[in-house]
Amino acid sequence: MPGQLTFKVVGDRPLIKVEVKPSLPHQQLLAANTPHTIPSDTVDFLIDTGAPFCVIEESVIATWRLRRNNPVSLQSGVKTSPTGWWYDLSLRLHTHAGNGWVHGVVPVASVVPGHYAGESFKGIIGMDILRLGSFKFEGATGTFSLWW
Repeated sequence: MPGQLTFKVVGDRPLIKVEVKPSLPHQQLLAANTPHTIPSDTVDFLIDTGAPFCVIEESVIATWRLRRNNPVSLQSGVKTSPTGWWYDLSLRLHTHAGNGWVHGVVPVASVVPGHYAGESFKGIIGMDILRLGSFKFEGATGTFSLWW
């Protein structure tokens, strides 16, 4: 079913609420075993058309005891961030109406806790997700939208 997301803009940056959970296959394992709980958190992510993939601050998922995949080093411009890890996560981008756009298994790179210190977001939605929809910036009104 098609949908549309609109973003709040904080300091000229498009932010969206994202519900983060372990990947869907990992959720099924957790649900089948005691204590039958699936960890989750809902935090603001920055929509970044210059980022090739999604990134999350490791402090959001640190207590979930997820399996680390390959190590990753992140580079932004001329600055390289300390090495993080790839995690398979489920991301649900929320709309104002309460429904959302769910991605069941997304490889997400982690960054060290406090990496976005002083910022109003804890992760980045990159082009790996954005290329699956249509992204629009309306300059006259300063609004951002994503359709899928």
